[in-house]
Amino acid sequence: MKVTYTYLIEIIREALEQDLRGRLDPQAGHMSNLEGSDPGNHYMMWAKTNGLHPADTRAVASYALEQSLESDGLEVREIIQHLSLGVDAIEDVKQIINSQERF
Repeated sequence: MKVTYTYLIEIIREALEQDLRGRLDPQAGHMSNLEGSDPGNHYMMWAKTNGLHPADTRAVASYALEQSLESDGLEVREIIQHLSLGVDAIEDVKQIINSQERF
């Protein structure tokens, strides 16, 4: 059987969708909070899904606001550590969140 380029793309797309279904909530458009999962991995999936650059502190702040996380909470610190952004990134995220909460 000859496998065409289009058919190969279909196979890959189906495999990726099956893989993502295992990690995402079955409700369309809803990112699940997987218990016991690494917050850094969940954040990476969220950033890619939303088309954001994961190492951007503004993206981390947006994620924290969307997930109702504290700006200096454990989850945010774990995400920053996962991304190896450094100590200054925590202060940047705090400032961004504080400025966005005022509006």
